[in-house]
Amino acid sequence: MSKTSKAHNKKIDLDNLDLKRNYTLKEFEYINDQLKNHTLKFDEKPVNLFKPDENGHLVPMPQTPICRAVIVAEIAHQLSN
Repeated sequence: MSKTSKAHNKKIDLDNLDLKRNYTLKEFEYINDQLKNHTLKFDEKPVNLFKPDENGHLVPMPQTPICRAVIVAEIAHQLSN
């Protein structure tokens, strides 16, 4: 079941996002808010967060495995020592 909203009179279908379309800040915030409970797949990678580029297009932020985050935190900790 797709979740839709009308933000600025444009329908947003989370299951069929157009990454080449310019999104407003309100639409961008709505999409990221909805993705807190909904995961999309782009190029077979799960995505639950987007960032806007300089043109207002959505850029998918792939999920980071927890083991990678732990390794990065350990490296940062050792560098700070």
